[in-house]
Amino acid sequence: MLEAVVLWTALILLLVKITYHTPQPPETVQLFGTNYTVANTTYIVQTSQGLRGSIATEIGFLTALTRLKISQNQLSQSIPSEIGLLTKLITFSAASNHLSGHIPSEIGLLTRLEGLYLDQNQLSSSVPTQILESLTYLTSLALDHNQLSGSIATEIGLLPSQTWLSLSHNHFSNSVPSEIGLLTFLQGYLDLSHNQLSHSIPGEIGQLTQLETLKLDNNQLTGNVPKELGWLMGLNDLRLQRNQLSGQVPTTLCRSGVKIVQVNGPPDPFPVECTCQSCVFGGQ
Repeated sequence: MLEAVVLWTALILLLVKITYHTPQPPETVQLFGTNYTVANTTYIVQTSQGLRGSIATEIGFLTALTRLKISQNQLSQSIPSEIGLLTKLITFSAASNHLSGHIPSEIGLLTRLEGLYLDQNQLSSSVPTQILESLTYLTSLALDHNQLSGSIATEIGLLPSQTWLSLSHNHFSNSVPSEIGLLTFLQGYLDLSHNQLSHSIPGEIGQLTQLETLKLDNNQLTGNVPKELGWLMGLNDLRLQRNQLSGQVPTTLCRSGVKIVQVNGPPDPFPVECTCQSCVFGGQ
């Protein structure tokens, strides 16, 4: 409740800020070298256009936007908090740019958002819990290949519609939260690889029975490979190499449906035994 009050207070402050500086909303705004009509611009798609500069704060005037796709450009600086004014937004893709700074908590105001793609940037700090608590329609979240840090918050389990989640190639530390097992709609991809995650793999991951790809490699995970992974009947790609795991791969994983099971890779000090014919020893 407190977080919701804080978010709506932030939205009011943003509205006051815009009203103070511009008593009458403009009819058009210029963004990325193009003039957009405030009243009826519902989408901006400018991918791979060589865009430079920053995302201007004037983006907040385009409150009719439902899709904002500006990936694969050379945009830099931070994502403006005014993005939180685009409450009709369904898709926000700014992947493969040079964006830096923190992820604004105001994104948590975009309660209709279904796809958030901020991967392959230079974003830092932690993931705001407001995003995890409020975006109940979010199905795809891609934050990989950034400089994000801290723990993966337990609120990750509050994304009930999530089908695709990638947090790889960051600096996340501490344990994989057991609440990740609440994401029972995950059916394509769960990638937490190339971080600094430690402790054991939670058995609750076995509740993600529709999962096809699970990547936990290149972390600091310890302990046994949980037998609950054998419950993932749809799994066809499992990556566990370059950790500090021990024990055996559950025999329930040794079925023809699992095409790739990578468990060991130098310099793993605790090799995992695997009798599956599909096991691959080594790998990056």
